[in-house]
Amino acid sequence: MVQAAGKRMKEDWRSVYPWSGSSHLPHLGSFLAYETHSTSLGAWAEVGVNKEGQGKLGQLIEFGSVNNAPHPGGPGALAKAAPILEAELAALAESLIAGGFTVGSVSSTPSRFNS
Repeated sequence: MVQAAGKRMKEDWRSVYPWSGSSHLPHLGSFLAYETHSTSLGAWAEVGVNKEGQGKLGQLIEFGSVNNAPHPGGPGALAKAAPILEAELAALAESLIAGGFTVGSVSSTPSRFNS
């Protein structure tokens, strides 16, 4: 779920001008990336700009400067991805509480605690 949310967010961010490509920065969107991480405490995704090539201009494009207006793509992508992930996690939690064993690609094996 977190992997899919990170990918959705990256693609939504990439769809916003000039991240989708412009005559001056045709490859800017290709420097957007995401990574997922997990520990025993949880999982998360990091979505952002690789700072190489045209990606070095990512912060300037996203936040603007004294001479350039911002062209944010990240906040809108996050606002779109968060409720989807929240709904998926809620469905998983409800299924697990109800004793279900499979939700989407997440599965649980029966144990003495949920039998």
